[in-house]
Amino acid sequence: MTLIRSNYGCHITSYLDQQTSNPLFCLGDANEVLAAIPTASIDFCMTSPPYWGQRNYFVEGQLGHEHTSQEYVDTMVDIFANYVRPVLAPHGLIFLNLGDSYNGAGAGNKIASGFQQKSLA
Repeated sequence: MTLIRSNYGCHITSYLDQQTSNPLFCLGDANEVLAAIPTASIDFCMTSPPYWGQRNYFVEGQLGHEHTSQEYVDTMVDIFANYVRPVLAPHGLIFLNLGDSYNGAGAGNKIASGFQQKSLA
């Protein structure tokens, strides 16, 4: 296992050149990490993004602070369609851990049903 926190482009290129089966974990801003990954080069993406309206990380424009659950769903679809999907290999998988851990099942179900109505194609 390798964990990187900076200089994503160099580390990712080197990792891909090695053709290893050991996992590479990238810790950082999703936009920076995804921008450093070559198109169609990853097999698996696992993420647990901030849930809507539940935490404040005190970062301007942070995910989860949209005004409505629909805005949150639209933002998430945009991220996955425009940033994650392009770097995912044709056979790649996404594991998205998304739920409602504070407010009961209501908000989580509303957000999950919003995703079912969206397409990343």
